[in-house]
Amino acid sequence: MTIAGFDAWGEGPTPAAAKAAGMAFRTWYSSYDLSKDGPVSGPADYAAVGIWSVANFETTVDRVLSGKDAGAMDMMHAINEFVPRGMPVGAAVILSADEPIPASQFPAVLAYYQGAGQAAAGQYLAGCYGEQALIAYLKQHAAIDIGWRSMSTAWPGGASAAFCDLVQTGSGQIGGVDVDLNQALVPFFGQWTPGRLASRADPQLTPHPTTTEDDMSTTSIAGRAGLSWPAGSKHVVQVTYDPRDGDPHLRVVLALTTGPWVLPDAWQPSKGSGVVQIPSEHIADCRGVILEGAPAPIYDATAV
Repeated sequence: MTIAGFDAWGEGPTPAAAKAAGMAFRTWYSSYDLSKDGPVSGPADYAAVGIWSVANFETTVDRVLSGKDAGAMDMMHAINEFVPRGMPVGAAVILSADEPIPASQFPAVLAYYQGAGQAAAGQYLAGCYGEQALIAYLKQHAAIDIGWRSMSTAWPGGASAAFCDLVQTGSGQIGGVDVDLNQALVPFFGQWTPGRLASRADPQLTPHPTTTEDDMSTTSIAGRAGLSWPAGSKHVVQVTYDPRDGDPHLRVVLALTTGPWVLPDAWQPSKGSGVVQIPSEHIADCRGVILEGAPAPIYDATAV
């Protein structure tokens, strides 16, 4: 079974045109070049016609040779862009290696993807877009969860789909807009609609445009926790932890529909619990929160 999808810069084709073309998912771009980014409402607009979203990050072609810190920085940039668009915990963020890479450079690229995975902190899946040989290497070293093979089959690994979850098959147009065409080879490849992660066992891939969660909670991993919810539905984040471990200092980032917003000062709960009140002016457009602890405590966070 294969599933049809596409990727495009910026706004791309209309959701109706993509649906009429038989598309089941769209890959969106995040980049330091904002011209590649789609509108904040894009994933919700596509979800309304039954099309999943997939998150991708790409920048300069040699970025993946820049080491672990670069991978962590790029992953955090992507998370901070896609959470306001409704990306839930458990989704994949696929970082691009958009050039042929010889095997001699694979260890350097491995460090980049290890940094990305550490920044995801168990909350999101890390993926690689690139040549098949690199995807196989990264999966064999447990650095990525999702592999998306480039259409450039002259690159190392050729047209093999081994270790790949997605393959880019060529270029085309949808509704008069240039796109790249893709096929998913597995039912779950990190796709989502705002506030909802696809089921790994859902062969029909039928998204729900809206969610009805009354609460969302998570446990921190490596001192970092991320929660997402439909915009406007939560106003308080409650944190609990074992006070015997000391009181954590938490950096609080609100995921707003307009972009990330950082609380001006570090927040410190005490005696085992605390509450972050979403500022009233941001409740309507707040879609989630990222909490980062220093040192790295283990705590539970719940949005109500």
